Amino acid sequence: MIGIDVTPLVLGPRRGVARALHQLLLAWHREPPAMPIHPIAPAPLPDDVPRLAGAIRPHVELDSHRALREAMPLLVADHDIRVLLSPWSAFPDVRIPVVAWVHEVPSVRHGPLEGRVRTWADRRWLKRNVDACAALLVPSRSTEADVLAAHADAKPKLHRIPCAFDPEPWRAAARVPPKTPYVLAVGTGDGRTGARKKGLDVLFRAWSMLPLPGHELVVVGQPALPLPPGTRVVKTPSDLDLRRLYAGARALVYASRSEGFGYPPLEAMAAGTPVIASNTGSIPEVVGAAALLVEPGDAEGLAAALRRLGGDHELEGRLVHAGYARIREFDPQRIAKRVLDLLTACAAEAPCTDAS
Repeated sequence: MIGIDVTPLVLGPRRGVARALHQLLLAWHREPPAMPIHPIAPAPLPDDVPRLAGAIRPHVELDSHRALREAMPLLVADHDIRVLLSPWSAFPDVRIPVVAWVHEVPSVRHGPLEGRVRTWADRRWLKRNVDACAALLVPSRSTEADVLAAHADAKPKLHRIPCAFDPEPWRAAARVPPKTPYVLAVGTGDGRTGARKKGLDVLFRAWSMLPLPGHELVVVGQPALPLPPGTRVVKTPSDLDLRRLYAGARALVYASRSEGFGYPPLEAMAAGTPVIASNTGSIPEVVGAAALLVEPGDAEGLAAALRRLGGDHELEGRLVHAGYARIREFDPQRIAKRVLDLLTACAAEAPCTDAS
């Protein structure tokens, strides 16, 4: 039996890791695999999370991933789990094969972009992944290269499989012209450090250089930076409201300095909204030729891209058309099968032990 740690879907805000995990569970729910899959959670599952072969959780409700990590050895032993998928590089000390999902390693290219403590912890866990896991699942060539730059000996364990994306919910959003035209940014990270990682400082400088008459900048999240004039913040929209925001936007700006995958560009493409994004990390792999790319940190270049897109309706149409084609590359059923094949193969391997 396969165990999947679904903590990102149960605790805290649902960000990219949770979205990637949810797409896999939904795909396996649509086409149940031969080997039973059990979500393992620290607390009761939300209604939208498939139970698959049955959810596993401790007798008492837990409030953190660390607490579930400590409880995991008994849970997998009691339920005869043969292989475990950890959604993060921080995986539990269990005596079965573990597949760790390593989404990104920003410290390789950007140093302590997320702070020194987080960087130290990420490097420690990555070493443990390489030493102890049966396999490392990475979503992009960029992440694969970063892992190899830090640990050249990781190559035999690396398996590159992109994250899955189902465009249907985003396509279904009604495209109603807003009262005030706006440019959209989705994702603000945690605190000032997270805001810089997401490139909000660059976007805000660009917006200040190029205020579009009669336009707003709409930011989804909680940006921990001073806002430029003409900015509106939407902290926690519902799924439906977020889809409507995508559908109504003139463009999505994704100015991140580092991403292991990045769902917002795909969500915008599915909604028929053109994308301007940073030419860094995994972002070029995700968007292909379906977005305008600018160098990370280049506020002037970002302002120029906004100006160009705002005045070129033919370019806007080409990007929208290319976006519709691009999202087909991330078919959930095909990608879920590849992940399942990896987990099934690892289930037959020797037990994974803690090498830390």
